[in-house]
Amino acid sequence: MELKQLNKVSSKRNSMIDLFKFLFSLLIVALHTDLFLDINPYAHYLFSETLSRLGVPFFSATSGYFMAKADCSRIKKSICKFTKSYLVWSAIYLLFDIAYLKRTEAFSLYYLADVVIIYSRAPIWYLMAIIITQIVHLQVVKLIKQSSARIKVWIVLLTSCGVLGAMQFGYGKLFQQCFKFDLGILKGTLFLVLPFYSLGQVLANMPLFNKHTGKMPTVIVIFFGGVFLAEVAFVTVFDLQESNTLLLSMFPLISSCILFCRQPMSLSNRQNALFQVLGSISQFIFYLHFLVMYFFIELPYTMKYICTVFLSIIMSYGIILIKRKIGDSGRKVHG
Repeated sequence: MELKQLNKVSSKRNSMIDLFKFLFSLLIVALHTDLFLDINPYAHYLFSETLSRLGVPFFSATSGYFMAKADCSRIKKSICKFTKSYLVWSAIYLLFDIAYLKRTEAFSLYYLADVVIIYSRAPIWYLMAIIITQIVHLQVVKLIKQSSARIKVWIVLLTSCGVLGAMQFGYGKLFQQCFKFDLGILKGTLFLVLPFYSLGQVLANMPLFNKHTGKMPTVIVIFFGGVFLAEVAFVTVFDLQESNTLLLSMFPLISSCILFCRQPMSLSNRQNALFQVLGSISQFIFYLHFLVMYFFIELPYTMKYICTVFLSIIMSYGIILIKRKIGDSGRKVHG
C-alpha cells in the first residue's frame, strides 16, 4: 500500500515537470516566431528574448535529474533512443529543405556534414547536444566505477565549469574570438546542455532537495525569477552580451523550478493524465514548430505564433495517437 502511494506521489511530481515542459515549449516557439514584435517591443523582449531562453536549460536539467542514478545499460538505451530520434528528425528536415525550400545544395555531402552534423537544424541541435552529453555521462560512470562520492564531485565540477562559462564574460565567446573557430553544436553542448544536465544530477543527489513543503518552493521560484529579470535588465542596459541565453542566475532559477515541480501536489487523476499528455506533446512541439512556422511566414508575428502553436499541438497529438496505436497493435501481435 505504501509503495502504491509513493508511486502515485512520484507520478504527480513528474506531471508538474511535464506541465512546465509544455509551458517552456510554447515559449521556445515564441523565440522563433518573434511573438508580440508587432504589438509591443517590451512584451516581445520579455517573452521572446528573455523567458524563452529558459526552455533548453530546463529540459537539460530535468533530463540530468532523471538520469542521475542510471546505470550504464540505461544510459546506453537513452543514447540509442536519442540517436534514432536525431536521425529521423534530420531526415525530415532534409526532405523539407529539398521539397519545400528547394535547396538543391541539400544533395551535397558538404551540406550534410555542415547542417546535419556540425550545426544541425534548429531546434534538433538539442538532440545532438544531449547525445554528446550522455556519452560524456556514460564515460564518467565507467571511469569512476559507480563511486557515488566521486560522481558527486565530478558533476559539481561540470556544473561549476558551466557556471563560469555561462557568465556574461563566458569562455565560449572568448574561445571563439581567440581561436577564430566556430564551435557549432559544441558551443550549445559545452555551455548550455552539459552544465544544466550536470546541475540536474547535482539536484538528484541532494538528500534534502525533495523534502521542502508548503509555500517555500513558490517563494524561492519568485525570488530567483526576480533575480533573473534583474540580471537581464543589467545585461541589456550595459550591452554585455548579444542574447539572454547564458546568465548566471539561470542556475538557481532552474533549480528552484524543479524544486517547485517535485514538491507533493494535490492533483486529481484527470489533471495528472492531462499534464502527462502535455509533456509528451511538448516534445513534438519542440521539434515540429520550426517546420510548421514556415507555412505561416507571411502572417504578422503574433498571428504566426498562434497558428504555429495550434497546428504544432494538433500534429503532435496526432503523432502520439499513431504511436499508441502502433504500440497497441504490436502488443496484440506478440500477445
